[in-house]
Amino acid sequence: MKIYTDLLADTLNLHVSGQVGEWPANQPDHAPANPESDKWWNMKGWIANEVWINGMDRSTDPSRYRFKNASARELQLSKERFGTGTWLIRMKIKAIQGKDGRYNADFPEGEDFYSMKVY
Repeated sequence: MKIYTDLLADTLNLHVSGQVGEWPANQPDHAPANPESDKWWNMKGWIANEVWINGMDRSTDPSRYRFKNASARELQLSKERFGTGTWLIRMKIKAIQGKDGRYNADFPEGEDFYSMKVY
C-alpha cells in the first residue's frame, strides 16, 4: 500500500506479506533486499496481520515457504503518525485466490490515489 498525508515528508510504501515493513515509495533501494534483511518489521504507527507461513515446499531448489490463505487482511493506521485531514492511498493486492485461480487487484485502478478524509 502507498500512503501520503500532510504529516509525511514523502509517500510511504507499507508492505504486508509474509513479512511487514515500510520505506519511502520513491526510494526502492531502502526496501528489504531479501527475506533475511533487518529492514523488515520497521512499522511506526501502523500494524497489519502478516500472511501466515504454512511449512516449506522442499520440491524446489532452493526450498520455498508455503503460505496459508486467510479469509481477511487488516491494516490499522494511527492518526498520531499519519494525522488528520486528507489521506491519499493506493493499494496493490497480489495473489488473491479466486474460483478461476489467482489474480491481482489495484485500488484504485491505474496510478491514481484514493482520497480519504480522516477526522
